[in-house]
Amino acid sequence: MNAYTLKMLFRSIRGSLGRYLAILAIVALGVGFFAGLKSSQPAMLSTADDYMKSQRMYDFQLMSTLGLTGDDLAAFKNLEGVACAEGAYSVDALADIPGGQGAFKFMSLTEEVSVPVLIEGRMPENAGECLADPKAFGSSDIGRTITLSDANDEDTRALFSQESFTIVGLAQIHKPGSGQHLSGLRQHRGLCASSGKQLFLRGLPRNPALVRFSGPALL
Repeated sequence: MNAYTLKMLFRSIRGSLGRYLAILAIVALGVGFFAGLKSSQPAMLSTADDYMKSQRMYDFQLMSTLGLTGDDLAAFKNLEGVACAEGAYSVDALADIPGGQGAFKFMSLTEEVSVPVLIEGRMPENAGECLADPKAFGSSDIGRTITLSDANDEDTRALFSQESFTIVGLAQIHKPGSGQHLSGLRQHRGLCASSGKQLFLRGLPRNPALVRFSGPALL
C-alpha cells in the first residue's frame, strides 16, 4: 500500500469518523460474541463433567419388575469395567405434614453412586431422620416431622421401619425411577430420603440398580 492510498484512507476515515467507529464497534461485538460461543461449549462440558464426577453420577439405571436382590448387585459389580453397582429403595406414600397431606416419594440414599448435594442442615445420622427436597421444603421445615398418613394401605405402611421421620437437612437428590408406586399417583409434593436401613424394613427388593463404570471409555 503506497503513501497516496494511505493518505486517501485516513482522509475518508476523518471525513466519516462516526460511521467508521460504528462499523468497528459492530465488528468487535461480532468477534466477541463468536469467541464467547466457541468457548462456552468446552466450559459447559467441563462444568457438567466436574459435577458428575464429584457426585459420582451413575451411568446406567437398571430396572426390574420383580426388584433386585443382593446377588443381582454382586453380579453387576463383577462385570468387566464396572466400578460399583448399588441398589436403591423407592416407595411412594401419602404423608401428613404441618399444613396438610401430600404424596411423597421416600427413597434410600446411595453411598457410592449419585450422592446428594447437601444445601442446608446435616446428613441423617440416626433412625427416624431424613433429608428433604428443597423444592418442597424450606429452612423453617428443618426439625419438623413427616408422618405417614392413615390413608395409606396396609401393604404400603408395612414397607416402612417406622411411622414418622424428622427432617434434618435439605439436599438436592437425583430421583431415579421408582420401584413401588402408589396407584393413580401422578404428582409428588416432595422427596424424602434417608439410609435404606433407617427408612425401610429389610427384605424390600431394591429397584433400581445404579451402575457406574470405571472410566469414560466405556460410556
